[in-house]
Amino acid sequence: MGEVLSRDRGIFTVRWNDDGTEESLRLDHRNLLVTEGTLRFIALMDPDQIRSRFADDPVHLVLQLLSEHADGLKAMDIKSKLVELGIDKGSIDRAWRTIQTKLAKHDNVKVKGRDKAVRAYLHRGKPYDTPPASWPRVDAPEDAEAPEANTPEAASEPEETTPAEAPVESFSTTLTSLLGVKQARAIPDFLAEPLRTGVALGRLDNAALERFHSELDEGDQRIFATLLLAVPKKSWTAPLAAEIHHGVLAAAVAELPAEAPAELRTAAGWLLRRVAALPTPPAEVAGPFVRLALFLADSPQRADLEILDLVAHALSRALPALGDDVVSPERLALLAQALPFSVTGGRVALMVAVHERWRGSLLAPGWWDGASTATLVECGQGQFGKIIASPEILQTIVRPLMERELSEVTTRARLGFFVRLPAELAEQLPVSAFVNAFRRVGRHDPIAAAWAEGLGGEE
Repeated sequence: MGEVLSRDRGIFTVRWNDDGTEESLRLDHRNLLVTEGTLRFIALMDPDQIRSRFADDPVHLVLQLLSEHADGLKAMDIKSKLVELGIDKGSIDRAWRTIQTKLAKHDNVKVKGRDKAVRAYLHRGKPYDTPPASWPRVDAPEDAEAPEANTPEAASEPEETTPAEAPVESFSTTLTSLLGVKQARAIPDFLAEPLRTGVALGRLDNAALERFHSELDEGDQRIFATLLLAVPKKSWTAPLAAEIHHGVLAAAVAELPAEAPAELRTAAGWLLRRVAALPTPPAEVAGPFVRLALFLADSPQRADLEILDLVAHALSRALPALGDDVVSPERLALLAQALPFSVTGGRVALMVAVHERWRGSLLAPGWWDGASTATLVECGQGQFGKIIASPEILQTIVRPLMERELSEVTTRARLGFFVRLPAELAEQLPVSAFVNAFRRVGRHDPIAAAWAEGLGGEE
């Protein structure tokens, strides 16, 4: 336990109660933010107290629960939250009719809505930390709760006793159980950590995931499909709106620490892979999409390169529709530098798209990091070949690169590579550079020396 001293962009400064030390941290699977005095706090610190209070007087406990939810709770939500607090479902079932009857008649409770499917109970009193002693108590002994349905009070609202009101576990409760999480967590907690949630879901087989999905209602199925975006395994996915992809990507960027564990990097990669698979990633997702990709582009592993290649291809498709305020050529260059040059690779496709979108951007040296004369020959076809042949690229990038490599030639095989250059590249090199290369190799290679002697005096 500790006290929150400050919060800055998701970073909490906490003073721990046991030794008074201060620490900066994020909320994650190890750190939970709960307000002291709330039922959730008590359930975490002293679960026996919650169960005891519910056994003594369930109405007291439910009234405090309502006071902690200003918008009110439906009957099904009340039951679900009681289960999340650690109260046995059987105990809730036995006490529920009494609770419902007392709530309907309580001065500090307003029942909103006539339809039982949407009826909500709102607490109209002031918030409090502990139940006031003046509240009416339910003094019936525990073994007398089961026959409560036969009392006149229970009979006054017969619609509340129909099978439709049977306790149903909430989505958060069943998901917490599925993942084997010890502490109860709400759905926003899972959504705030898409990578860690994805890792946990990835430990389940596809059959278990599909079975769980089939038991959810339509709204919860969409949420579950969102949580599956970062599952590090091949699994089925569902179409999702652009704002959902944006939210998951942004949460993943905020979730990743500077030194991320390998399992989080893997989950981030699968999230990028699924967004990159969209026919054309929408403009709304481009910003966090690039930020998350740059995280992997920093000291990428071999497995990361395949994903970054898919990202580069996706961005090359999306780039014509993106504004300057969404992405910049400078940030895209950082992504491209992590990838090799390949005629069908994402780096070449992205460079072509950037050249068409921002003329002159490829004059920045960073775009050509790792390039060689050999890669220029390999990739010098189609649109990329036209870029290489443009006067500004030839003069600024291509010619200095080739001259530098030719000046370092020391073997006949390497010399032969330059002799076989396509004419449009070979003509960029001065004759003197070739003459010097022949002489340099000929000093220790008789064959190259004979070539130089046979060609002497002739251009």
